[in-house]
Amino acid sequence: MINEKIITLYDYVLPLIAIENKFLISKEQLLELTNSRNLIELRKNLVSYYPKLSKIAPSIDLERMHFIFHEDFIAKVNKIIQNSPYSARSFLMNFLIEFEIENLKTVLRSKLINKSISEISDKIHWQIEDYTGNKEIFNRIIKENDFKIIFNLLKKTEYGEFIKKAEKKYRETNSLLYINTFLDYGQIVKMERGLGQLSRSDKLIASQYLNILIEYFNYMILFRGKSFNLTNDEISEFFIPTTSSKMLKILNTLLTVDTVSSLLDLIRTSNFRETNLFLSFPDSTNSYFDILNYLERNFYQKSFQLVEKLKIESTFSISAPLTFILLKKFQLRDLIQISTAVDYNLSKEILLERIILLSE
Repeated sequence: MINEKIITLYDYVLPLIAIENKFLISKEQLLELTNSRNLIELRKNLVSYYPKLSKIAPSIDLERMHFIFHEDFIAKVNKIIQNSPYSARSFLMNFLIEFEIENLKTVLRSKLINKSISEISDKIHWQIEDYTGNKEIFNRIIKENDFKIIFNLLKKTEYGEFIKKAEKKYRETNSLLYINTFLDYGQIVKMERGLGQLSRSDKLIASQYLNILIEYFNYMILFRGKSFNLTNDEISEFFIPTTSSKMLKILNTLLTVDTVSSLLDLIRTSNFRETNLFLSFPDSTNSYFDILNYLERNFYQKSFQLVEKLKIESTFSISAPLTFILLKKFQLRDLIQISTAVDYNLSKEILLERIILLSE
């Protein structure tokens, strides 16, 4: 029997999800979009889903198109989060925090190459700063050129603990690598903390996605660290603790290998190929970027499988908003893949392999 209290908690968000689900692009429509001959044709087919695309005229800029896709995701997902039970909001909000972290990375990267205030401001997703309450701080940051002042401002935000750790490394290397990695690490830590506010049943559901994300992040950090010649201690500092003994064993074994090429050789010649993560690891994977693409595809495929599973579970749980947000996230990624392929005239065969929502 479904708890009546739980039904009441999710009463407000379920009608909104039902409405927004009607604006998700179907598999058939998504497949049709891959036939677009250029961005003008693609825009024409998408304008009913993304009305702001009609304002990009007469020429179409790919970056601006992607910006509109992101803005739509932020607005729609925030509406779902704000109408979800209060206990679920902290966990779900992390799907938007990702965009604030990208805002931070954009500002810091732009400062290093001396971009103007207007150039930086145009690339910021300001609506997420309205939602998080950090708009004033971001307005101050983009006007500052002194990184010490920027770091001090950021320490006043919820990212302060991660910025403090990254600041020392930045001063030693003058590289954003550590800052970007600490921010990525911080996002997952914040999502873990969000679990603590969930009911027991919601926590069991949400932790399934978090475990997939942690697996992806830890392996991504391992390969990123080896690629940039970080020490084993530096790489380990970024690992998110996991209860998976199998993952810990694999990570510790791979950590002892010195180079990316040696890591690839070890994966190909050992029983790692028999594990869930590396089961379909292609022999054609030869570079750091090939590995990142493989890990990302694996992450999205597992997330998609989770969504298919959650669709048949209780509607009156976090599975309802979580499923919608993940489907919206997949659609966002797929549209970026499609629009990029159309603009650069990439092979349709290659494109179809990259689209998550067309996965079998």
